[in-house]
Amino acid sequence: MRPPGPPLSGRHGAGMDPASRALVVRFLFKPPVAVLLASLLGGPILAQVAALLLLYAIVTMLGAFLLRQRLFERGFTLWDETSWLVGLALGLRMVA
Repeated sequence: MRPPGPPLSGRHGAGMDPASRALVVRFLFKPPVAVLLASLLGGPILAQVAALLLLYAIVTMLGAFLLRQRLFERGFTLWDETSWLVGLALGLRMVA
């Protein structure tokens, strides 16, 4: 007998609420856009991608402030997206 919990499904993210799933999709969309924009600008690509991701993080943080989202919620919030973007930007800066 299986313990109670979220339903098992073959889909990834089946246990996530719709807002969290949308946030993850939005986060996965931003790095490729940053790479595309950095390639159009010319110059050191990794440094420019890191700068664009940091700019995305600042905008996301402002959105979290304006929406008055709490830092620790059950699902993902804009604060989580901000931390992911900052971590990715700092990682790229260390490589660049």
